[in-house]
Amino acid sequence: YPEFISTATLMDKKESLDPFTYACVWRQKPIPAEGLLFDDSLLNHYDELPCRENGESLLTDYSFAYLDPNRRSNKDFLSMPICKKHIINNTHYLVDALFARKSTKDCYDEIIDKIEEHHIVKFVIEENTSAELQTVLEDRLNKRNIKYCEIIMVYNTINKQQRIADLAGTT
Repeated sequence: YPEFISTATLMDKKESLDPFTYACVWRQKPIPAEGLLFDDSLLNHYDELPCRENGESLLTDYSFAYLDPNRRSNKDFLSMPICKKHIINNTHYLVDALFARKSTKDCYDEIIDKIEEHHIVKFVIEENTSAELQTVLEDRLNKRNIKYCEIIMVYNTINKQQRIADLAGTT
């Protein structure tokens, strides 16, 4: 940015704009206007899953999931949202979740049960230390003869608090 705009000019822009606009335009950190990580007005709420008049589901027979494991203790929460996709408009529906204040190792069976129950075909796991979790889950899936679940490991080098602050766009 120094080649295009001086620090003084940038600081003037920061002072003259609201934090949302400044973060989005000049810091390239877009956030919801309300400052929330998930703007509730952009989420669809439902009481029943969509279906045709004959009762047939309008969601895929398969699911997608993301696992945010905790680190060898039960001081933090493990979370695993599970989604299905609408077959006509491609929106996603949260259909179930595993949310527990237990160590990841204590949840192995529950994770595998959810994969089987919801026919999870893509399973993204946040793992920052090793591929041990992937190996353990693949072994357990193989023992149950579950071959349809692709595990995708995502490694993050920035700690969670910093990632959240960066998404907020005003730090």
